Amino acid sequence: MSAKVLIVEDDLNLGYLIKENLKLAGFMPELSPNGKDAWDITRQKNYDLYLLDIMMPEKDGFELASKIREKDPQTPIIFLTAKSLPEDKVRGFKLGCDDYICKPFDVEELLWRLKAILKRTHNGKENKEVLKVGNITLFPVERQLIINDSAHNLSAKEAKLLHIFCTWEGQVVTRKHLLESVWERDDFFTGKSLDIYIHRLRKIFKDVPSINLLNVYGLGYKLICSS
Repeated sequence: MSAKVLIVEDDLNLGYLIKENLKLAGFMPELSPNGKDAWDITRQKNYDLYLLDIMMPEKDGFELASKIREKDPQTPIIFLTAKSLPEDKVRGFKLGCDDYICKPFDVEELLWRLKAILKRTHNGKENKEVLKVGNITLFPVERQLIINDSAHNLSAKEAKLLHIFCTWEGQVVTRKHLLESVWERDDFFTGKSLDIYIHRLRKIFKDVPSINLLNVYGLGYKLICSS
């Protein structure tokens, strides 16, 4: 599960706890401390799921969810909040949330709810998914890559790796995350296999100066696509 999740939570201790548990479960989480900053982020990036607190300064979760729904009617929204009154839950569902979880909550239950919602929503759109980053157009399900006017057929692992790099373009992706997401384990032999696939992707990009798959020493890799 390599879904991108935006966590919006002003209690940073709880926010970091949720973020770390999502990372361990294979998600790609980001944390925003308030609704205003989160709205600025969502106007620039796309996510697979939004996990929103309600009671926050500057822009509360209800207002943020309403703005997100104007921009994006489909991506799942889960409210994670201390507001447990029936009228609050009704308001949340009227705004288009997919689930409403009251604090305190069980982390394992939260993870399973996220997975269930993402599985349901992904099945409806997986054949339509297209990722466009710079000169790259990636069709993950068909495993086809188009760079400028040149088409490349990818192996399953090449497509999965490139999907992650395109999703996190401009940001460092750790070797550990790549191995656990694509090979589902992190050991010496899968590490060697990763090196081979990185080399293959670089061969595809070698004649395209605007695309670079960079080593970030001691951490992992970063895909850079300049215009």
